[in-house]
Amino acid sequence: MRAPTLVIWGQQDQFDASWQAGELARRIPGAAARVFPGCGHSVHEDCPAEVNPVLADFLGR
Repeated sequence: MRAPTLVIWGQQDQFDASWQAGELARRIPGAAARVFPGCGHSVHEDCPAEVNPVLADFLGR
C-alpha cells in the first residue's frame, strides 16, 4: 500500500486488541496509528467528537 494511511482503533475494542493498531501501521509504509481511549470497536460511532477532528485533519493534508 502506498496511499497515506491512518489506522484508528478504540482502546476498549472487544473484538480486536488495540495493540494491533500500531502493528498494522508498522507494516504499512508511512502509516500512522491512533488509539482512542474509552472507545470500542466502532470507534467512529462510539467517539465521533474525538475521532472526526482527527479524520478531518488527516484527510485535509
